[in-house]
Amino acid sequence: MLAEPILAVIAVAVISAEPTSKPSREMPEALKAAFARAMSIRTLHAKYTYSRMHPEWESVIIQNREDRIAGDDIYSINRGDDDEVVFGPRGNKMPGFGRIAWTCAPHKQLVSLKLGEVWNYREGDDSAGFTKYRADMFYGPDLRTAGLYLSLRKDSPRVLFGAKLKYAKNDSWAEIPASNGLVTVITTSVRKQGSRTGGRSEYSWTIDPSKNHAILRTTFQDFDATGTPRGPLVACDLEYKKIDGYWIAVKSVKRGSHTLEEIFVHEVTINRPEHPQELTPKIMDIPVGTMIGGPPEEGQGRGLSNLSVWDGGKLRGNFEWQWIKKRFDTRRHDEYERRRPRFGAYPSWWDQDDETFGLTGVSHHPHQWDAYVRRWIYKNSHDREHPIRDRQKIEAAEILNGCKTEGHAIFGRIERQLAELEADLAKPALADAERRDIESRRDRLVEPIITVFCERLKPGLEKLLDDKQRGERDQFESATSEPAEPKQP
Repeated sequence: MLAEPILAVIAVAVISAEPTSKPSREMPEALKAAFARAMSIRTLHAKYTYSRMHPEWESVIIQNREDRIAGDDIYSINRGDDDEVVFGPRGNKMPGFGRIAWTCAPHKQLVSLKLGEVWNYREGDDSAGFTKYRADMFYGPDLRTAGLYLSLRKDSPRVLFGAKLKYAKNDSWAEIPASNGLVTVITTSVRKQGSRTGGRSEYSWTIDPSKNHAILRTTFQDFDATGTPRGPLVACDLEYKKIDGYWIAVKSVKRGSHTLEEIFVHEVTINRPEHPQELTPKIMDIPVGTMIGGPPEEGQGRGLSNLSVWDGGKLRGNFEWQWIKKRFDTRRHDEYERRRPRFGAYPSWWDQDDETFGLTGVSHHPHQWDAYVRRWIYKNSHDREHPIRDRQKIEAAEILNGCKTEGHAIFGRIERQLAELEADLAKPALADAERRDIESRRDRLVEPIITVFCERLKPGLEKLLDDKQRGERDQFESATSEPAEPKQP
């Protein structure tokens, strides 16, 4: 949620605003300047978190993304949520835990208007693909367009501006300055009677000229022919920082009738000389030897694709590749095929043998038990012939809640002492005897919590598996363990 002072400033701008000019058919200068600010960002490198929550569908999608932008082109890596799991557009319901994984592989995508192509590659796959360019094939937003539209636009600011100018004359525009220096731009589109029963829709942008026309708030409201709102007000509130001399939105929160969408930018650099000035498939780091599927040529059926092989710089035909592949280093691709009979790469915690799923200190930190059970479900559901069923997920949630209640009660009594001991262990140059003494005191302190974890939570989850699931799990892990080195002939 945005800070109250920012919302108060916006409220003053709207309440005290008085129109200073009659409605026009021309886009107001303040909004043009906001587009110009976005278009001045030619290159960008950002790391951010995007989330979409839909309570009605019990849907939560979280994406930790990294984007590079050059002109109209975007290269994006979706690394998934905090469990390193990448969700599909919808996924399947996961009672008590949100959504189940579509795939665990980081998804790389290049959307190039310059090349007229969209490339997709899931890390660890033995194939990739590209198709002809369409902006709606991009799975993420262009951060430069935050606030220009309510929806997270996939077109570049330049393309959006051209489209907006094309249709601007069909709408009525008004620019309303306020006493605090902010400007509100309102556009009204009137529908003819019979087109969704008539009525009108209104967009508004609250703009701060002192921040190079940064958009602080965007709203949309639909009205019927009598002027009655058809639904709730949809609004997006934004916060900005000046980075590398440019004002850019680092937080945006969109509230709709059914969804809540948020973007939090963690790191961003703008228009730096070290940024790539053009984006090509090379940036995707696709292993040499990967099979590439392309759009069908003229005369081919819709279901057919041209298959080529990536040589690290360009595409080679299958026949040509068989003759020249010995010239190339394909070890990385060969390793994927040798070690990954599963589909795609997996999170870093997936194959750890200590049963902690990458959660340090999980046995005595109850606040990590949600993640532990979530990851246990992922491992026993993804790519399985006998995945965890909904009933088992519900029972897992019940076991988790019971253990958490007991674990947190114990943790609350020892939290201060535990924090002190762990701070002592983090000190540099501890003598061995002193370190052993502190570790012994810590282990005695957390022993009751470890008992809950090891004697109730873990065995409780294991008992949920039936014989088929347990056997498949053991066979699956055996098949993906490090194979022995092949004998030399």
